[in-house]
Amino acid sequence: AAASGNTLTIGNLTGTDFFVQAGSSFNINTANALTLNLVTGATASISGNMTFAAGAHKLTAADPSAITFNNGAVFLAGTLFTGNAFGPSPTATANSVIFASGSTYRYTTGGNPFALTAPASVVVFQTGSLYKHESILNPSVSGRIYANFELDAPALTPVICPGASLLTMDNLTVTNGSISFGLTTGGFDLKGNVSVAAGDTLRFAPTSAGTLTFKGTTAQSISNAGTLTFGTNQNVTINNAAGLTLNTPVTLQKILTFTSGLINTTAANLLTLSAAATVTGASNASFVNGPVSKIGNTLFTFPVGKTNCGPSGTVKGYVALSISAPALATDQFTAEYKRGNARALGTITNPGIHHVSGCDYWILDKVSAAPATVDITLNWDEPLNNCTTASPYINNLATLIIAHFNGTNWDNFGGLGMFTGSTTTGTITWTGVTTFSPFSIASSTFLNPLPIIINYFTGTKNNGNHLLNWKVTCVSVPSATIEMERSTDGRNYSSIYSIFATALRCQQPFNYTDNTPAKGVNYYRLKMTDADGKVTYSTVVSLINASKGFDILNIAPNPVVNSRFDLKISSAEKAQVELVITDMQGRVLQKQSVNVIAGFNSIPMNVKNLAAGTYQLFGNTADGRTRVLRFLIQ
Repeated sequence: AAASGNTLTIGNLTGTDFFVQAGSSFNINTANALTLNLVTGATASISGNMTFAAGAHKLTAADPSAITFNNGAVFLAGTLFTGNAFGPSPTATANSVIFASGSTYRYTTGGNPFALTAPASVVVFQTGSLYKHESILNPSVSGRIYANFELDAPALTPVICPGASLLTMDNLTVTNGSISFGLTTGGFDLKGNVSVAAGDTLRFAPTSAGTLTFKGTTAQSISNAGTLTFGTNQNVTINNAAGLTLNTPVTLQKILTFTSGLINTTAANLLTLSAAATVTGASNASFVNGPVSKIGNTLFTFPVGKTNCGPSGTVKGYVALSISAPALATDQFTAEYKRGNARALGTITNPGIHHVSGCDYWILDKVSAAPATVDITLNWDEPLNNCTTASPYINNLATLIIAHFNGTNWDNFGGLGMFTGSTTTGTITWTGVTTFSPFSIASSTFLNPLPIIINYFTGTKNNGNHLLNWKVTCVSVPSATIEMERSTDGRNYSSIYSIFATALRCQQPFNYTDNTPAKGVNYYRLKMTDADGKVTYSTVVSLINASKGFDILNIAPNPVVNSRFDLKISSAEKAQVELVITDMQGRVLQKQSVNVIAGFNSIPMNVKNLAAGTYQLFGNTADGRTRVLRFLIQ
């Protein structure tokens, strides 16, 4: 430009009128402001680089969608650039500039890319495009719509983003610097992931109440290697059916609203609610899938549940646990709902407990050091809590109790007679609880199936024969028919033995000897049919009919709880086995040498020294290495 204010007019001919091809650059670097204006009908296609620097340059068009920055295109508002790159001017048109997926707008200085007063905008950032803020100047956020937003700026001065109108964004990434979003009445709709790099800072800190809504249509996540904070005025809403996963610990201080979707947490990536935080809207469609922690001295219902509820194990279920108000504002409790046989945790030592649930239990741990006394309320909702169609979860409220597990045994109980509701849905409360850890809905008598349970089922080899032993609890039924079924492929079973047992006979152990086992691996299971025709199956026991052979069968429970699990092993002969646990990169973390019998073995394993995560386990024997099993510690 010979002088500021010159305009280069690009007319409308056949096809595209202005190209910047991939691998090419179009740069204006002069103090004299130059405007490139596309008249009605003219279009521009930019696939390379474009830089405006040193002056108030513009690229404008008369028509909507006339200018497109394509995949790979980069626009840079460079050094000493002033004004808005795409307007305003008498010829600036709303939605006339499109940043398509894969394109980037790099901002170092000048006016914002939107040019017009919100909610109007010259620029449309389509899904997959990137706005990269490389300045300590504040970006325009109030009433704006971005796609992906990245902060890559010097960390000397925090970037502040206040506003009263709705901000919409896809992925929010901080790769360098510090940024604080303070959207108040209009709120902030986030449709993608949050990621903060090491040494960097992201704050959600409105000066008055504002709501950050996770509102994507695919799974979202929060990852943080730097500093991530949610201020005292920042409400958070989960409204994404695909859910939100925390890959970092998160603490919220105001209102957490569940509308749709799960918040997935782990012990390492914990959701913590401060003393001032409250929760609303939890349901079967929206809850915390994993542990959640609460600080404070107010009554609180933990919004916990699991995805594998119901007899089919495929139903999402919100199965809450509530506590009365603790004494201190600094008291902190962490709770989680677990699916799995509570009996598998340990034996019952308190004579007032007849049996505990075979389907589920809750973990409630006190985090803070000071002693505390609270009332605990557990909820049930048939069939969410139930894990079998063979019997109801609860059939007698009068004998219902809450049992406590001390890490080794079910040692204490409370709540007898403290129930509300019906056998279908209701609550039970244990008052004055002072010792914490796992809790289960339980029964003081043989009533309340919770459900029908096979206490144990084992097998050994004896002179070429297979000896099977088991014990069942025929609760709430006058009799049951028990069948021993065998398979050679683990899929197709046939009955080899049957016995009719009264409720009195069910109180005694059972055994059966298979004198003619098939060659190779024999799989055995129990089929129980009660007087009403309802059927319950046991787990599978495998025995090897051979002189040699060894197999690791499974890990239970998996995911692992309380740092303990049982390893199921089948061996054709007595042997010494070295059990090896590694991380997913194959690094050895733990070894244990055990002696196994000829038959079915259940080996208790303690992994209290391992952090939450995924691990591998295999065995080394004199005959070689076994197959590898994976397990998860939550």
